[in-house]
Amino acid sequence: MSFHVPLQKGSTYDNLRIIMKALLRAHDVWEVAENRYKESQDEDSLNQAQWYILKDLRNRDKKYLFLIYQALDKYEFENILNASFNEA
Repeated sequence: MSFHVPLQKGSTYDNLRIIMKALLRAHDVWEVAENRYKESQDEDSLNQAQWYILKDLRNRDKKYLFLIYQALDKYEFENILNASFNEA
């Protein structure tokens, strides 16, 4: 599956919301977007299965951000460059 996200210049918010939701679901990262992944504080206490789940969530979180960044033009990207996606 390609990671290219075409910029939606002139799209309304509703159209862009539908497109991005479909794209994030297609790339299996919608759950991360919806539930706002939070980094684990204590990895040492995780068993192997929990560690693999954490690793998968980290990868999906990076993929989610990558897809969002690709949907932004240069000026939109610069506006959020210093924003933290892990803050509520």
